[in-house]
Amino acid sequence: MRLIIVPLAGGDHVRLEDLAVKPVGNNWMWWGRALAMLLAAGLLQCVGCKNKEAQPAAATAAAQTSAISVSTESDGIHMHTSAAEFLLRPSGYLQASLQSEGKMLTLEDPEKEAGQLVTAGHAEVGDFVFDLTHAKVAEATGKLGRLGKHIDVPGTSASTGLEEILTIEVYDDFPAMALLSATLRNSRQKDVALDSISLQRHRLNAQLGDSRAAPHEMWSFYGSSLKWGKDDVLPVPPKFSQENPFGAPVEVQGDLGRVGGGVPVVAFWTRNVGEAIGHIETLPLVLSIPVETARDQRVLASVRLPAKTTLKTGDVYSTPRTFLVVYKGDYYEPLSVWSNAVEREGLARPANNEENYAVSWCGW
Repeated sequence: MRLIIVPLAGGDHVRLEDLAVKPVGNNWMWWGRALAMLLAAGLLQCVGCKNKEAQPAAATAAAQTSAISVSTESDGIHMHTSAAEFLLRPSGYLQASLQSEGKMLTLEDPEKEAGQLVTAGHAEVGDFVFDLTHAKVAEATGKLGRLGKHIDVPGTSASTGLEEILTIEVYDDFPAMALLSATLRNSRQKDVALDSISLQRHRLNAQLGDSRAAPHEMWSFYGSSLKWGKDDVLPVPPKFSQENPFGAPVEVQGDLGRVGGGVPVVAFWTRNVGEAIGHIETLPLVLSIPVETARDQRVLASVRLPAKTTLKTGDVYSTPRTFLVVYKGDYYEPLSVWSNAVEREGLARPANNEENYAVSWCGW
């Protein structure tokens, strides 16, 4: 009797004796039967390999499902991530809460505040109605990651005939950030002079994050360049108003003449929670992020976009993507998130070198 052990893929072996292959007088017949049994064993092994390959493929597909959940409830559309919850209210107000030690922390105190403000024909358009029940939820396809959620919410203004799609994007790689943009379309047989649109309108109350604080008692960071020597980190005063323009030169007195530029980020924080707004486009867009303290000492902030265009019938105006970040810490946290986001968008940060840390003397 001959015994042949044949190694197969995956460390398995086939014993011809185990497969009931017995030599006979005719060696050619014996080898023919052996070859047939080997082929059969090879086919079985291939099927097993394919099954083993199919299991990791199924596991990979499951692992590539976004962990962000989206649900529509009576108070709006809830978006839960691993770090935060974002809520789009029927008014278009997008608010953020930070998950911290089993609690949801926020500075948001919206009351009846609308989430956006459209100005057309030098008049405020205050009758936009959003249909949250017909919101469309899809997988995100942007540059901020392979996994996330994309939500389109339709809205209309009866007075102007403007149709709007409010778009929210949340990514698994940026669980504390939500992107917000809007698209306006003129559906009437009449031109609409679109002056401006404000997104990311927020009404903040420090007492919600720290019960011992007054509503305005929060720290703030302003990324705009307004004046040489002007503080960009300060506690919000009881009476305060600052426009914070970006993307356009700012006239100043003295030798400088003009200043401008900056980082399109404005941030607010208490010891427990903070929020920041701005935009993540990689171009120096002309816009402003005005901040003021209201009479009730709440802090009001928004991203104001000067549209300055006329929409004819069927024309569409789309805003850049603004962002909302919720965090714990100081302004470094949202600046880090913003920096990582714009790098994903294609604006790579320069590499550090020794000159960056060298002594620099300036004099006027």
